[in-house]
Amino acid sequence: IDSLTGRVPAPRGVVEATVQQAKKMGRLYLEVRCRVILARIQIGARRYDDAIAALKDIPLEGERTIGPELEAEVHHWRSLAMAGRGDRAGAESETRTSFGSH
Repeated sequence: IDSLTGRVPAPRGVVEATVQQAKKMGRLYLEVRCRVILARIQIGARRYDDAIAALKDIPLEGERTIGPELEAEVHHWRSLAMAGRGDRAGAESETRTSFGSH
């Protein structure tokens, strides 16, 4: 939490390791929650492409899903990352999807 407020350097490596461990254990919700945290850290550091990469390959449909609230967060942070790198159309699309996913 401190890394998100800018008070402590972002522990990106710790979060990345947690993503990998959750993935290895098959804990999809935890993996995606950590990916969102990682994306937030990346956006705070203006590393928009890295934030988008952190949020890719997340199953939003099918047998294994993450639920509507976390799905909306994924779309929200993707939108901010896309806006940060200048992709306004992509950002608007993600924002619309975020509001439509409830």
